[in-house]
Amino acid sequence: MPMASENSSAADRAAAGTGPALGDFPPTNCGTPYVWRFDSPAPGPVLMISAAVHGNEVCGVHAIKTLLDCAITPQTGTIILALANPDAYAAHLARGGVNRYVDQDMNRLWADDMLAQPAGDCETRRCQDLLPFLQATDFLLDLHSMTLEGPPLVLTGLMPRARQFAEQLCIGDYLIADPGHAAGRRMRDFGRFCGPNAHHTALLLECGQHQSPEAVAVALRACLRLLGFFGHKIPEKLEKTMQEQFHLGAVKDPPVPQQVVTITDTITVRTDNYRYLGPKKALHTVTETGTLIARDGDRAITTPYPDCILLMPALQASPGQTAVRLGRLSR
Repeated sequence: MPMASENSSAADRAAAGTGPALGDFPPTNCGTPYVWRFDSPAPGPVLMISAAVHGNEVCGVHAIKTLLDCAITPQTGTIILALANPDAYAAHLARGGVNRYVDQDMNRLWADDMLAQPAGDCETRRCQDLLPFLQATDFLLDLHSMTLEGPPLVLTGLMPRARQFAEQLCIGDYLIADPGHAAGRRMRDFGRFCGPNAHHTALLLECGQHQSPEAVAVALRACLRLLGFFGHKIPEKLEKTMQEQFHLGAVKDPPVPQQVVTITDTITVRTDNYRYLGPKKALHTVTETGTLIARDGDRAITTPYPDCILLMPALQASPGQTAVRLGRLSR
């Protein structure tokens, strides 16, 4: 892993695969480590921005640190900032590796039955710590990054209101309507955000490749668009940081036209002999039907229709994990 000095910019540190030390963050102000809650006396929605659900995804950590450094305060309602899995993030920094989690993938644990089980491992305990904050949240922005290179992607789930919200925020080049994973429920799929008669909404933003400096800018800009959408004042210091470090306006850049991909198939690994054979890109279109993209034991995995989009394929995966998602461009 390349090295970055303590005085490096967020973009430089992200390119080196690292981020701010946990000791650089202020103490919690709400009793839960690495969670910060800011309340306005005026009523309004509760916004939550989470990062580091996976320990090796540093772009959101930089975004949270920048928001804290610039003293974001709500004009109405509440803003919650959270490092979701600080133990996994600390392990990633200490080992210089790709520590996504300590015991199990935190982004597969958000079903009610999983949250209710005894907390016998690091990630389950942390999910239970975060549960009261999720239960109070009206709008969640969950920041992630990807192993493979690709454009910013917003995973909206299947509720139309989530796609509409992503369109209103103008974040993500592609909006991905997907049902999630067979292995378990993501934070963005937490029950509060998927009810048919509620306004509660969650977006999972894949900001770019793990070590892409642009991923930090994407994460920050998405945070600021979320805050600006609800009328929260953006500090001048934060605008200056965006301009000086990334040569980008925080919320004033013209939005990128968004395309919508509807996931039709989620391929789950069945054997210990899974091999991905397709292009190593986070998003790629295969023009011909029947193109071989992976093998899983004796099973050949092929594209089921023309112009099939491969989404975030796993180069390595174990039984029960998602191998690749297949989708169609619907707009």
